[in-house]
Amino acid sequence: MSDKLKEFEQFFTYDLKINQLIAIYPEIYDNQSIINYLNVTHKNLQEIKYMFEKMFQFIHADEKIIKYLNKLFRHYERKLLTSIFTKEKIIEFYQTCIANMDPALIDKINKKNIGYYVHRDIHIILECKTINELLHFLHSYVVNNEYFYEEIPIIEEKNEEFPPMINIKEIKDFFPEMPAIEQPRRKKYIALRGRENPIAKALFDMIDFSLGSDFLDIIALNNKILIMARDLGHALTIEIELEKEKSYVSYFIPVVLDIDRVNQLQGITSIKKHPKVSRIPPYAKGSFETSYEELLPNLLNLMNNVPTEKDARAFKR
Repeated sequence: MSDKLKEFEQFFTYDLKINQLIAIYPEIYDNQSIINYLNVTHKNLQEIKYMFEKMFQFIHADEKIIKYLNKLFRHYERKLLTSIFTKEKIIEFYQTCIANMDPALIDKINKKNIGYYVHRDIHIILECKTINELLHFLHSYVVNNEYFYEEIPIIEEKNEEFPPMINIKEIKDFFPEMPAIEQPRRKKYIALRGRENPIAKALFDMIDFSLGSDFLDIIALNNKILIMARDLGHALTIEIELEKEKSYVSYFIPVVLDIDRVNQLQGITSIKKHPKVSRIPPYAKGSFETSYEELLPNLLNLMNNVPTEKDARAFKR
């Protein structure tokens, strides 16, 4: 296994572990339960900080971001220690330091953390105030970032050449003395990366370029498959959690090009166009649970029905 694949999998291991730790809601009944919560939470904060440091290292965070992380966790520690006397203070600590998510910030993250986007901004993380917000940013930044996908070794790949950007023959007819021009050879690709996985392999075999995506990555990890498909809603990303009996699919469409079609997708969180605003909502999310027998048909149906940028011609943005 390559080092890049190990690091990628470790990132998601930390992601899952932090999610589990921050889900512990303070159950406070008496003074002893306050002491128990404080002891457990103090230990968990140290563990979470260590995992964040490793995750920040994975995304190549700069010194400014590392200093901000240290500052936040010093604040969390002080806030926890001043919460020792009352249940209300502990609940306030849990909400303001761990669980809360500012809707405006989440909206900003969703608009900036998209695949094949030159204005992706890692320093949005400096606006995060809670552990939940930090985790949401990190997860979104990695899952919607093609550069992390491209670092994972390829198992198998399909290619198709783009049509020529210019017609050399027509130009030569007008300018016969023109020297020979070598056009760069540009190729579309569908790449299977990561671990050997029969579901990922079957999906790779079923997909071709008629889907409408010029660059498509499928990455198989431990108990997870990630997909990024350029041109489907700009850069559709799909996460598949593989559990014992069923699989759980979540997806993110960065640019909604046809509201009516997107609202028909399986598991979509319905979106509406505001009557006073002509601009189409910029993104959509959805999720669903499926059996392994229905997983591949459901994935193919989802990808085939996400509007492509070619579908946008009839819509004003």
